[in-house]
Amino acid sequence: MKRLVRVVLRLVLCCLIPSLCCMLFACGTKTGEWMQLPLHEDDIRCLGLGPAIPAIVYAGTWGKGVFRSTDNGSTWTAVSTGLPDGTCVGSLVVNPKASTTVYAGTAGRGIFVSTDAGDHWTAANSGLAEKRVQCLAISSLVPAILYAGTYGGIFRSTDGGASWTEADTGLANLHVCSLAIDPAIPGVLYAGTYGSGVFRSADSGATWTVANAGITYANVWALAVDPTSSTAYAGTEGGGLFRSADSGATWTAMNAGLTSKNIHSVVMDPAVPSTLYAGSYGGGVFCSTDRGGSWTPMNTGLTKTDVWVLAVSAGTPTTLLAGTYGGGVFRYIVRADSAKSKTGHSAVLMDEQQVALETVSVVFDS
Repeated sequence: MKRLVRVVLRLVLCCLIPSLCCMLFACGTKTGEWMQLPLHEDDIRCLGLGPAIPAIVYAGTWGKGVFRSTDNGSTWTAVSTGLPDGTCVGSLVVNPKASTTVYAGTAGRGIFVSTDAGDHWTAANSGLAEKRVQCLAISSLVPAILYAGTYGGIFRSTDGGASWTEADTGLANLHVCSLAIDPAIPGVLYAGTYGSGVFRSADSGATWTVANAGITYANVWALAVDPTSSTAYAGTEGGGLFRSADSGATWTAMNAGLTSKNIHSVVMDPAVPSTLYAGSYGGGVFCSTDRGGSWTPMNTGLTKTDVWVLAVSAGTPTTLLAGTYGGGVFRYIVRADSAKSKTGHSAVLMDEQQVALETVSVVFDS
């Protein structure tokens, strides 16, 4: 508790005195360049951020549990007490109203929850018939509502993970790789599958229908939904990025400028929803300022271009984080203050209603 109080006081000071924040958080990265952070675990599969305390970042590794940073990635601490040795963490979500509550989806051991910023973990598997969890989603409006995508379908919790029930009627393929919730339309969700493309639910996961028209590659690793227009984006394995402007009824490929079409993560700037970032396997990170119409690489300093996940911290400075295979975590200063950065890239801003997207692709909303 004392450590958490110190963290909160530190962040309050940083909000009041931005220059002090930069000194405390060791903000040495040049705007427009990536810097490798001192978490050199080879395989970072997921990142978790909480808008309540933006400087707290969680990183899930393949085989070494969870790490936590309280200074936007400048330093890291292993926080895996309660997780079995060798746990592979493939997904993380943070309670959008309480950054000390975090959920971890694992490969074969189900879901774990921590209520003390990762210091201790307990299993949260009641009713979870499939323990191989690939993605998680949490409601920003009602954080007790969570969804888990697994090798055996989708499960839903309405009590903060204390119990789970199946929520996959109509889901023809139960291998679920990604989940996204439409922030603007309560109850609308998208599920990306391995082999059968995208499915859509309009009733909080009770029933699902196929939503694939135009998607030519069936392995969907990443999903994101524009909070202002309900435009949906799907990142695929081999087919690049697809966009739907009609709630998933039809999709169009949006790949101009992408040199890698293996898209594992998509995040957007809710303040400027036309700005997207895509993390690819083999091609690094790309930015689009026209809703995916065209893409430009942003890889200066990114020495490992196999990117599993992107996430954005809305502190000062605003930073984009990339979890990679082979290089740990990298940080990119998008802007130093509330104005658009000199690079022209915008950042994802987070509050209780709009949380950064995280992959394997997680969107927060109800």
